[in-house]
Amino acid sequence: MSSQVYLTPNSLELSAQPTLKALYSKNIILEGKSSSIPGVIFINDEIISNIIELDGSNQSISNLQELYEEYEWEDLGDLYVSPGIIDLNVCFNNDNPIGTNDETIEYEGSAVSENSGCITSTSIEQWEGYEIGSRAAIAGGITTVIESPTITRSPLTTIHDFSHKLNSLEEISLYCDIGFLAHVDMNSLSEMEDLAKAGIMGFKGYLLPPSGDINFIPVEKLGVLYDSVARTGKPLFFHPEKTNERYLYMSSPFRKEGIENRQNIPQPEMTTFAGAFPEDIEPTSSDTSPISSNQSTPMRNTPSSDIKSEKYLERQLRYQSNNLESLIKAEMMTYSRSGFTVFQPAVSKITDFLEVSPEKAVSPFQIRSPNLTLFSRKSPIKPIITETNARQVRRPPPIMCKKAVIPMENSDYKTYLSNSPPHWEANGVQLLLSELAKNPNAKVHISNLSSANAVYIIRKAKRENPDLMVTCDTAGFYTHFSDEHIKDGDTRFKVNPPIREEKNRKLLLDVLRLGGIDILTSYHRPIKPFLKCLQKGDFKRAVSGISSIGLNLQCCWEALKGDPRIVAPKLAKILSQVPAEIIGISHIKGSIAINKHADLIVWDPEDQEAQTCIYMRHPQISPFKGEVLPGKIHMTYLRGSLVYKRGLFLANGKAL
Repeated sequence: MSSQVYLTPNSLELSAQPTLKALYSKNIILEGKSSSIPGVIFINDEIISNIIELDGSNQSISNLQELYEEYEWEDLGDLYVSPGIIDLNVCFNNDNPIGTNDETIEYEGSAVSENSGCITSTSIEQWEGYEIGSRAAIAGGITTVIESPTITRSPLTTIHDFSHKLNSLEEISLYCDIGFLAHVDMNSLSEMEDLAKAGIMGFKGYLLPPSGDINFIPVEKLGVLYDSVARTGKPLFFHPEKTNERYLYMSSPFRKEGIENRQNIPQPEMTTFAGAFPEDIEPTSSDTSPISSNQSTPMRNTPSSDIKSEKYLERQLRYQSNNLESLIKAEMMTYSRSGFTVFQPAVSKITDFLEVSPEKAVSPFQIRSPNLTLFSRKSPIKPIITETNARQVRRPPPIMCKKAVIPMENSDYKTYLSNSPPHWEANGVQLLLSELAKNPNAKVHISNLSSANAVYIIRKAKRENPDLMVTCDTAGFYTHFSDEHIKDGDTRFKVNPPIREEKNRKLLLDVLRLGGIDILTSYHRPIKPFLKCLQKGDFKRAVSGISSIGLNLQCCWEALKGDPRIVAPKLAKILSQVPAEIIGISHIKGSIAINKHADLIVWDPEDQEAQTCIYMRHPQISPFKGEVLPGKIHMTYLRGSLVYKRGLFLANGKAL
């Protein structure tokens, strides 16, 4: 592989800036406004000191320039000025030695393991880190990130960990502001109040082990956790998936192994489908699942057109929740690797199944491959079935097959998708909501949702009980990609929960447009390339995580696209205002208002371009590379300073 070199950006042009600035635009997105307006934003040092709305005439602008002549004016014309984006779901995976800022990534001396087919860790690769990660964020208009605790090493759980984290940042150049979540488990409950007082932004928990030895929260302990987090006043973030240990192992046999060690663990000799095992979940205080009831939720003070939309959406969600298309396709692929399976629904006699030669059979389940070796003979197993109901048989009796050796056995995306079924998300959401109804003082945010049904469960619960303090998010790659975009073996797309079917993506967009999703995040998890196992395309062995920082605006604008004057305020609410409210910083960030931080992005909704992902540490493993997305960011202001302008950067970030 050729070496990838990151050039140090020239920031001399941005280093000397006036304290007083005046930004004029015909399209400013102000808090409380339903459309963009012409106006001027006055900045004094880090703070927005004044905002003046205009009628758009040149005369009024000239008068203001004379009145505020001590300000340096910037005419932004038709470009939009929106509040800086706040991303609540980022992990930079920083493990570089403090004080080293090596910007070069080399692959010399890398090797490929014969067993795993992956580049081994002998290659010189680094995790992304705060400097490069925050630079990519600010180029994408993200002025504030809240970092989730890493699952690649020991997470932040104690006050000592937090102090060490803050001290280490003093020697790193940050390009955006950053706050932190602490990992919480039953062993760290005693640390929560001290962490909250020290400035932690919130807490993160899991209902199943995310990786290695990272602890998760037992369901029976949720009430204790909710009580503890309620006393801190901080939000509790939860990953949504929940299943039992058996199905989890079937789905991901390497999950509990160390991130760097899983390349050498033997592959289990089995093919399983966790999605084929529906699970009963504990009943909630109210029926919050659209698939468990045929009756619609009462809509209080809702227009009839919206009620029709809700009912239609419920029907679609109910259908999609019972859709086994991916599971069936994965089973078909598995059968093809085992030999040959005959399926002829028009057969008149059960004995006809045993007389058909695989070479002559014509079957919708047949998958031809030059690597398949076909063997067939009469099965000694006699099915208990009569000729009268033979037409209703969905599958044939067994055919004795010799298994063929198929390369890239774990590269089939349908198989991977069938091993992370959507009902795992619904299970977790139901459990979290059920316990929250008993502990109404806790603030819970459910993140990383990919299932439209799981999102809709939350929406219905909030409609039925408006006092529930629960919010949720989805990620930009869930709204932009679906399984139709993913080729077998392209492990760049591996993430938990997985990117689901196209029908689910469209339903997710419907729920987002109806306001059922509170915020959209990047869910940025940069992974070292050799851990993605791209050479072999092994979805089971590859580490979960997608590089996606800095594309929140483009993904959300693509999802809600319409008249930008009307849609831009909705984007500001989803990407800035509500995230600030969730994390408790809305008094200083999240909207363009007097006395708040001058965190601003200047962008063009009409411009679109292919994404290069050049500011990410490993752009070659981001699935967004080459994707054409609408909305181009021209400039970013952080606390009054111009910190990004068309490829130029200024490091002005700090820890919150």
